[in-house]
Amino acid sequence: MELSPNPYNNLLHPCICNAYNSCLELERCDSWTVYEEDADDFQISPVTKLSPKVVARCLGQTLLNMPSENGRNSLANDINSCNSPGKLASLTLLVIEGMVRLFYNPKGLGQVELQKHSPRPSLTFQAGRITKKAMKDPEARNVKTLVQARDNYRCIISKDVDTQTTIAGLTSWDDEEPSSETYLSHILDPFNIKSIGDSEYSDGPIKGNEKIKEWASAAATIVKAEIALVELHRAHIHRAENSFISSITVHAHFDSLRVALSPVPNAELPHTYRVHTYPPNRHRSYRVPTEIVLVDHSGGQVPMPNPRYFELHSICAKFMHLSGASKVAEKLLRNLE
Repeated sequence: MELSPNPYNNLLHPCICNAYNSCLELERCDSWTVYEEDADDFQISPVTKLSPKVVARCLGQTLLNMPSENGRNSLANDINSCNSPGKLASLTLLVIEGMVRLFYNPKGLGQVELQKHSPRPSLTFQAGRITKKAMKDPEARNVKTLVQARDNYRCIISKDVDTQTTIAGLTSWDDEEPSSETYLSHILDPFNIKSIGDSEYSDGPIKGNEKIKEWASAAATIVKAEIALVELHRAHIHRAENSFISSITVHAHFDSLRVALSPVPNAELPHTYRVHTYPPNRHRSYRVPTEIVLVDHSGGQVPMPNPRYFELHSICAKFMHLSGASKVAEKLLRNLE
């Protein structure tokens, strides 16, 4: 999608206006023209991955969709500090890399998710009977048990009730309710970032942890509150705040950034989210509603999903699809592996 005309007033917001103009100028280019003095700025080879139009639209859409002025000013400063097309491309690749590692998982379910709801005694407890051991244990299986109870054994978006748990008698089931196999899903994806900090991510011009901080910061500044590195640690990824129950179809759409949730500001009910689809207006074909309200069925014993994570996921999905970056994300993910 082409960028809209510059909406920022040069007198009121000179930094942001200048940054957006840089994006508009780059969008008019059909191909890269790299002069000898700029060649070193392409040291992570973004030319082979991103066209000038994609770079321009990635940065421009991010500026437009920042929910906070602080974040918008921060990104504008980064854009204005790039004194060559190569540096703009490198900045864009860094942001996309962060988003890919945090959210994009087109391969589908991992080993934890493929462990379906089992009627084994360790999982067949009555809803509401949540043990202290499970609350303290960060292991994915125990978190899954907690989240099942909190979400009433249903996909939080499509409301599909899990077939196996109804047979086991763990939840009631109206004959008119849709049913399917359901799985534990994560907002921040644990499989792409489980080795964060390892030496395998030390390639490129920024070495080791500095590179990790760069991409984590670049992705996180898209929302008002940054995601701290500690939140990306494997032990913190498998938390109720980062987990929810989904049907296999919703899981696939969510992980591929085709479905996203954004908190509804000043909603009458807490935990109200607007459901976005990409391409737009695919709610009926994806079998998802336009708005949902999350309900805690654990009696307050299990934390609800973190709205900050859903917000970051939603803005990244919008950014990816409106800028055209989603077309290169899967290739980038293969390269990162």
